[in-house]
Amino acid sequence: MAEAARDSDEKRLSAEADYRAAKTDLESAETALAEANDAAETALSAKRDQDTLITRLQAEIDALQYLLADSDEADGTPIADQLSVQDGMESVLASCFADELTAPIGSGSKGFWREGAAPDGLTPPDGSIALSQFVSGASALNAALAGVGIVEDAATAQSLQFSLLPGQAVATRDGSLWRWDGFVRHAGQSDQNAERIRQRRRLEGLHGEAAAAVKKADKVDGTASSTEAQRARCREAVQTARQAYNSAEQTFGELRRLAESETLKLSLGRERATDLNNTLDEITRGLAICENNIAALADDSALSATETAARHAAEQARAALTDAMQAESRLADVVRDAETRRKQNQDELGQWQQRLAGATKRIAELESRFAGGETEKERLEAVPENIAKQRLEIGDRLEGAEANRQEAADNLRQAEASLNEAEALQRDADAALAQAREDLIRAESSQERCDSTLTELKDRITDKLNCQPAGLAEIAGVENAAALQALDTLDDRLQRLIRERDTIGPVNLRAEAEMEEVTARITSMETERDDLIAAISKLRSAISQLNREGRERLLASFGEVNTHFKELFKKLFGGGTAELQLTDADDPLDAGLEIMASPPGKRLQSLSLLSGGEQALTALAIIFAVFLSNPAPICILDEVDAPLDDSNVVRFCDLLRDICSKTDTRFLVVTHHRMTMARMDRLFGITMEQRGISKLVSVDLQTAERIRDNAVA
Repeated sequence: MAEAARDSDEKRLSAEADYRAAKTDLESAETALAEANDAAETALSAKRDQDTLITRLQAEIDALQYLLADSDEADGTPIADQLSVQDGMESVLASCFADELTAPIGSGSKGFWREGAAPDGLTPPDGSIALSQFVSGASALNAALAGVGIVEDAATAQSLQFSLLPGQAVATRDGSLWRWDGFVRHAGQSDQNAERIRQRRRLEGLHGEAAAAVKKADKVDGTASSTEAQRARCREAVQTARQAYNSAEQTFGELRRLAESETLKLSLGRERATDLNNTLDEITRGLAICENNIAALADDSALSATETAARHAAEQARAALTDAMQAESRLADVVRDAETRRKQNQDELGQWQQRLAGATKRIAELESRFAGGETEKERLEAVPENIAKQRLEIGDRLEGAEANRQEAADNLRQAEASLNEAEALQRDADAALAQAREDLIRAESSQERCDSTLTELKDRITDKLNCQPAGLAEIAGVENAAALQALDTLDDRLQRLIRERDTIGPVNLRAEAEMEEVTARITSMETERDDLIAAISKLRSAISQLNREGRERLLASFGEVNTHFKELFKKLFGGGTAELQLTDADDPLDAGLEIMASPPGKRLQSLSLLSGGEQALTALAIIFAVFLSNPAPICILDEVDAPLDDSNVVRFCDLLRDICSKTDTRFLVVTHHRMTMARMDRLFGITMEQRGISKLVSVDLQTAERIRDNAVA
């Protein structure tokens, strides 16, 4: 019995040591888990900040790239996009060259900058700073920049203007220009090119910032992944330590209850020992009485029998006394152990009180951090709205710019149409003028010929007949002029002869100029025709490329969505098969979409042949398949579980948990189903405590579960 008691004490002490060690391990694991949670939250916050920064930078880059995209850059990149301007000299550069900064380098149909032009000894005016010191990136501007200097104010520039050499100019930092030929340009007239240069420089800076942000985001992602893995390991360690703690606590509790039972047995043994001592005293008194009686009696046999009986009773009493004394010794040991345990319990009570104070302090710290987190959450919730406002503002500006560009294009087309009409009228007027000139020349020639002919005839008549024309009739012997042919007949004959002569045609003095004009028009029309053919070819190539890329992206996206759809369908239905098919067209861009589904126990059939609940689950699988192809940080689901029964709602909630763990997406679910609400992390509801006054009520189920687990622990 003593060995059993010692074994019991050893087991109890070992269980107590295991219990204390498990409690220490649990506290260490919980501390490590809290630190891991803090590190993970910090890493996730840094990751969200980097993602927000990258999104903002990319949005600004896209906006600047859209603003810098110019339809007039078909001949090449404008020289303004190749320049690097320092110290805010963009306005000065734009004032010096105005629209010439939009010309490319090397070649262009409208104009371009040629490489290799030398400044030929030209320097900026005395007392000015050379503009070329602030501009780099395009050597074609060296000659143009050689004579440009920068002064501090307009008065100095005006005083220097008429002393400038040919090719020199002075400008102020605000963009005003005074040239050697007397031309003056005030600030603010060429800000578009200056703004383009600033935007190009800003775009280059943004690319660098975006690259740095992406590198930092990759580093932050690695840190977040490592901290998340550490948090998962700490959670497993806490779970293991809690299980070991619960097991040790259960074992220690059983042994403590056993010790209490032994204490109760000790008290009962003491009572039994007291009874046995009383019995022993009675037996001793009876033995003394018997011995007196024996002494009084002379019968030895009776005395022997009585003595034997008394001795037997005394031996039994001694044995019982020995057992009682042993039990008393064991019970004394148990009492001492119980007293030691009582003191230990008092020490543990003090430790638990200290731990309670620490837990209270920890709760206060967590509440403070929770308040800070709520404040940070409110700030971060306002960030998407601000970004959306900025996007809307940029969109409005882009729409305004697009409208202005469209209006300018319409005005340009109208001006070109008016120019074409004016050119046509001019060509008609030139043709009429040429015809009138030809007629005048022809008439003058006819008159000259007639005068010449008349003079020649007179000379011939004079030379040959030595008379005047009036004397021809007398010389000819024509007495009656009526005998001659009619004058009309003669005129007709003369006109016929003149027409036959004119058929040969007069000399066209503008033939060469008209030929050059026609050649230029033909060359221009051929150039326009070639441009149109090239534009049509380029447009067709672009359309073909877009269609090809669209088909590739569509097929890739379709394959990805189809893969997700098959997996999600099996999860939601607990089996079965499903797929998406393109129908009714060889070209994927013109194809239709057919949804084929086969729930467990049914054949493969179209979506329209399924029941309402099956159609709802299939639609959910399609929606989440598309969502998984391009997950968003926030997703709102409105009454999607309304047509589902309880078992399908459970599968739907499990699917949401899986998607959250894979994509880190926050789901906002609008629902009235009790099972869906029970699976959420936080609940929001509207209550009306007073008539006409609504109030938002929220319940953080996740925090409540943590508080419950801590309370149980």
